[in-house]
Amino acid sequence: MVDIGYIAAFLTTVAFVPQALKTIRTRDTSGISLAMYVCLTVGVSSGSCTG
Repeated sequence: MVDIGYIAAFLTTVAFVPQALKTIRTRDTSGISLAMYVCLTVGVSSGSCTG
């Protein structure tokens, strides 16, 4: 059975890809969402707590 920690790690890593590509293409960081980083931090913290 697949461990939920691996799924969480994969999703939190992949979540950055669209934002990173857009920032690299446009060279504009004003569109970076604080809410995305808050959600990412909560997700990573949750994954860390599971071991």
